[in-house]
Amino acid sequence: MRLHPLWILPLLAVGGTACVTVNIYFPAAAAEKVADKIVKDVYEAGAKPEAKTPPAPESAPAGRPLPPVTPQSALPRVEVLAQALLTQAFNAISSPAQAAEANLDIDSPAIRKLRQSLEARASQLRPLFDAGALGLSNNGLVTIRDATKLPLAQRAQANALVQAENSDRLALYQAIAVANGHPEWAGDIQKTFAGSWIKNAQSGWWVQGPDGSWQQK
Repeated sequence: MRLHPLWILPLLAVGGTACVTVNIYFPAAAAEKVADKIVKDVYEAGAKPEAKTPPAPESAPAGRPLPPVTPQSALPRVEVLAQALLTQAFNAISSPAQAAEANLDIDSPAIRKLRQSLEARASQLRPLFDAGALGLSNNGLVTIRDATKLPLAQRAQANALVQAENSDRLALYQAIAVANGHPEWAGDIQKTFAGSWIKNAQSGWWVQGPDGSWQQK
């Protein structure tokens, strides 16, 4: 269907309004699912120190022709945008609850890089958690809970590990929010991960309660 130019501006206005109404509410259930997935992967990597080798990207067979240009891609860019916004408008009207519960995207290059960094460091942090030197804060970060559990020679290295870990965790929370088009969700994602880090922690590790007190799982 080819749109008449006179219809473009009203459709853009309708579509723009729909974009404001879609995904306004933070999808807590989807965020918890994502957090549990990432946290469990990190903890499993710490329990298995051997490095994970990511699969090589598939390459297209030589000589395969490029896909033909479809009628949609041949349309003027403004008309393509208008049709996309119109689709969003209908989706927002027909199923706003479904849009709010959509799965979160965790497959951006930034997220993949941060996950690899966290998994690579997990085997270094695990002995420090086991010894009781480190604890899981109630804000989704790691802290040195009891430095006396560490020899003096290891304290500087432990501080560096904690700093790098917290930097990656904060960057991950922000990257997930950005990848899903809502940077303002970073705080909610951090809170969700905070619960997941503690919930999935190994028995015997130290975790911080909502009131700031420390207890052993």
